[in-house]
Amino acid sequence: MSRKKIGETFSSELAAAGLLGLPFSWGEDGSFTFCTDMPEGKKVEVLEVYSSHDPKKNNDPAGA
Repeated sequence: MSRKKIGETFSSELAAAGLLGLPFSWGEDGSFTFCTDMPEGKKVEVLEVYSSHDPKKNNDPAGA
């Protein structure tokens, strides 16, 4: 998977997928650090959210 920047909607996308609060972190550059006790299936789910993430999308409901 190629890296892309992470935009401002990523945390809300993770929350919508029920993944926010799990033991991992991310960098704006698209890097991830998963704790050793993070289940493999959840890692895959996080990376799937990242794969579909549009870094240009913003949280403004008007899309501005």
